[in-house]
Formats: sequence, structure tokens, C-alpha cells
Amino acid sequence: SNGFCVFVVFKSTNIDNGWNDIIGNSSAVSSGFGLRYSNSGSLKAYLGGKVGNGAGIEKGNKVVLAFNYNSVLGEFEFWDSKSKSTLTASISPADFSLTDEVTLGSTTNNDRYFQGYIGELKIFNRTLTKENFKEEQNHLYFKWVANNVEKDPPNPNPAAFSIPPKGISGNLITMTAATGT
Repeated sequence: SNGFCVFVVFKSTNIDNGWNDIIGNSSAVSSGFGLRYSNSGSLKAYLGGKVGNGAGIEKGNKVVLAFNYNSVLGEFEFWDSKSKSTLTASISPADFSLTDEVTLGSTTNNDRYFQGYIGELKIFNRTLTKENFKEEQNHLYFKWVANNVEKDPPNPNPAAFSIPPKGISGNLITMTAATGT
């Protein structure tokens, strides 16, 4: 493999308990891989002792994290939807797998667990090209964060329409609502 790539979309319900490990194979920054945030909300990505810091998050907001490790170039990229910026760090190519498996919601320290919701998780067993990495960031950002609105469709009250809905053709319906409804 030429590396790996991870995307995770989450919404925190608590940021008050120290470090909150979202995904990784070690809580030790010096040895493994991990994505997490602190009790102040600051984001952190780490791989084999190299650390990338991201923006601060707030409880209840949806966040996309993206991590792309390229073992050929000896670098990783860390992007977060809060700052919308990418941090790149150089790191010597290595095998960062440990005896502990990659886990979601916690790593090797049971006192550092994530409290919240995971909306989507994508793990690739290869690095993505810079173009594909950016495309996936944009896709997840616009899917989960940009609108920050509920996905439920509207439920109009038929009595509020000044003219009842009527079919025009097999796939077109017209509706006119009274002003302010």
C-alpha cells in the first residue's frame, strides 16, 4: 500500500472530558495514528509522533475530518471543515500499524472516548490523489455541514394553499400558497 486515507463526519455532544478520541490505534501521539479533539474543542491529528492541529469545534456542530497519508511522498495532509484549511506534515515512511486495532470512538485509553454521533466514516487502504482528496472533502462538507439544516422534507398544510394543488402532467404539480405560509 502507498498509505491510507480516513474521512469522518461527527457531531460532538460533549467536549468537557479531556481528550475525546474519535478514531485511531493509539492514544499515544508518539506512536500510532489518531484523530481527536480536546476539552477546549481543538482538533488534533497525529501519526508516528507528527502532530497536526486544527480549528476549535463547538458541541453540537457537524464536523468533517480528513486525513491522507502518502508513504511514497512521506507526508500526511489533515483537513477540517471548521477551518477549511489543510495542514501538511512530512514524516518518514513507515508501517504505523500497532498491535492494537484501529477503533472508532476510543483508542487505547478508555478514559478518552468520543461522546456524540458519527454521521459517516470512510477508510481507504491507499492514499488518495490530491484531487480526489479535495473532491471527497467537498462532497462530505456539502452533504453534512454547509447547509446545517435538517434533512426532513417540508410538511405543508394543504389548508394553507390559496389554490388547491393540481396536476398539470404526469410529473408536474403546481401549488400556490397564500402569502406568508
